[in-house]
Amino acid sequence: MKRHYSKIDWWIIALSLIGAFCAVLYMALELFDHNYESLWMNALFLAVLAILLLLISWPLYYDIDNEHLTIRMGIVRWHIPIHGI
Repeated sequence: MKRHYSKIDWWIIALSLIGAFCAVLYMALELFDHNYESLWMNALFLAVLAILLLLISWPLYYDIDNEHLTIRMGIVRWHIPIHGI
């Protein structure tokens, strides 16, 4: 079995980091505005979003053997017969 790791493009990482930075910046602005009611909801939403992003994006690789191509993307795993490609 041969394992190939998928390339992650720089722009996908940049978009994810910009989104996370904007969310943290918004939460900081909520703190400075003394708006504590929505702060815990925003923090919970950011945590859930980060966990979901990790669950669907890590690990990301392909396994190839004589019979199957196996694609692993986070918690999702596909088994594709080689003769079906």
